[in-house]
Amino acid sequence: MAPIVFAYWKIRGLAQSIRLLLGYTKTDFEDKHYECGEAPTFDRSCWYNVKETLGFDFPNLPYLIDGDVKITQSNAIHRYIARKNGMVGETDEERLQIDILENQLMDFRNDFVMMLYFTPPDLYENKRQEYIKRNKIFLGRLSKYLGDKTFFVGKKVTRKFI
Repeated sequence: MAPIVFAYWKIRGLAQSIRLLLGYTKTDFEDKHYECGEAPTFDRSCWYNVKETLGFDFPNLPYLIDGDVKITQSNAIHRYIARKNGMVGETDEERLQIDILENQLMDFRNDFVMMLYFTPPDLYENKRQEYIKRNKIFLGRLSKYLGDKTFFVGKKVTRKFI
């Protein structure tokens, strides 16, 4: 069987945690990159020219192809890999906690992205200080939640916590 194909732009972005999960699970995969053109246009035709030809219901990056299974959206890809590798929690309560933590971490990530990419230079230092203050609170809560446990959820590594 052909290896899984995982594709994203030639950056880490939303793809890196998936690459880490694939590596952790020792999954054989092709890491396909789409590369934008040079500034100022950052031509994306390398993706736009093929996206409608790949057979996805909702063409997007990242994507994963595993035989006949074709998936877009980073969280769906995470869940798929985790289910295949027994990393989704043992009980409904564990699965719920994983879902909650997944969304908390996505908020954390999105807050960082907004600060970096969408803050005008003259406001950056103020936004950075606000970000640090907000996320000291979040990281404190995350640390308290983990406490003296070895894993965030359950008794083994689960998705999103590689």
